[in-house]
Amino acid sequence: MNPNDVAPMVGMVCFFIVTGLVLILRPISKKLGSYLEVLAEERRRDLNASPMDRADTTRIAQLLENVDARLQRLEEKQDFTDKLLVERKEGRQALP
Repeated sequence: MNPNDVAPMVGMVCFFIVTGLVLILRPISKKLGSYLEVLAEERRRDLNASPMDRADTTRIAQLLENVDARLQRLEEKQDFTDKLLVERKEGRQALP
């Protein structure tokens, strides 16, 4: 093989490889770019969205307080029932 023929052959091989990669990767990169634009737009929309109103915050706080009060009442009822059952069980055991 003649050393003068190597340089043009390497140049042609590089040209075909680069051309093939451009033809293959260009559509993929365009789709990826449009996908990233959509994601960026959604993030901008989320950041610009108005935060919850003060009325919503106070309403949620009131609902949580209501749930907490109901849970405390249920705990008191459960404790009372447990005490009654223990006393009843102890009373039955002491009778015989």
